[in-house]
Amino acid sequence: MTGLLQMLNKSNGFENNNSHAFSYDSLPLIARLFLMSASILLLLTASLKIIALVQAPAYLNTPDPLIYITSRYTTLASAAFLEVLVAITIYKYRTYITSIMLLLWLCAIFITYRAGFASLEISDRCLCLGGIPNMTKQTATLFDAIGLAMLIYMASGCFLVLAAHGLKCLRKKRCFATNS
Repeated sequence: MTGLLQMLNKSNGFENNNSHAFSYDSLPLIARLFLMSASILLLLTASLKIIALVQAPAYLNTPDPLIYITSRYTTLASAAFLEVLVAITIYKYRTYITSIMLLLWLCAIFITYRAGFASLEISDRCLCLGGIPNMTKQTATLFDAIGLAMLIYMASGCFLVLAAHGLKCLRKKRCFATNS
């Protein structure tokens, strides 16, 4: 994906990432704040997953109820790794389209996982917030709703940022700046 964006930038004469339509500099403050907040949420949920992995409760050694070929431990570790990877990418890359697309990709994976739980009527809870529900006296349903709300926030925010970019393109009658 990054190679494709670099190729697009070069073909349109954008050697410096800060000078084209996909740079953070061209992004409104609210969109930059959204990306930062999404990154912080990803790091927070990854931290909760890592805490659960370090504690290694017995239920993590059982097979994942949706992905039978792996354990819950592996699924949780993979999710934490992807969350950290996307959060770091949001900070590292200066093209927001890369950040938005990676965040949407991660949201699609998590939404698909949750949809699998719902469609197969699996009664186990999602491990999206690690072992926090087991450490508190609150119900797992509450934490499941919190995880779903964060997922909806990130996915809808990505679509709103992309829509705002599209409107900006329509107003300017072009989506890429030109060197002329």
